[in-house]
Amino acid sequence: MSAVAERPITITAAPRQPATGKDACALALSYLRWVSACWRGDRLAPVFVTQLGACWHPALPPKPAGRPDAISPHGAGGRGIHWYHTDEEVLGYVPGADGGYQVPVAVIPQLVRCTQMGPCMTDFRASART
Repeated sequence: MSAVAERPITITAAPRQPATGKDACALALSYLRWVSACWRGDRLAPVFVTQLGACWHPALPPKPAGRPDAISPHGAGGRGIHWYHTDEEVLGYVPGADGGYQVPVAVIPQLVRCTQMGPCMTDFRASART
């Protein structure tokens, strides 16, 4: 049974401050945690990628000048996702792709919550030492 099939996913927007470089870093870290969850076989891993996929757009504004605020090196089959923050959203550019991610600032906290590490990791480490 999949969490995705049990309940439709709804992204709700809440008022928030303008995007910062920390939002881009939070997305990159969440992407890394999602990749790790897939490798562990976590049955809830599809929740993050389904919600992030809702932010995919076939065309993005021109790539901002300068270095990205964060990079997800495992994204896009190893091509990486280069995250840039703007005033209202975080843009994820995939080298060689026509589209990319256009993530409104208001949904970033919900995406991050999908991949937060729970107390089970602490329990696992403690039991591994005994």
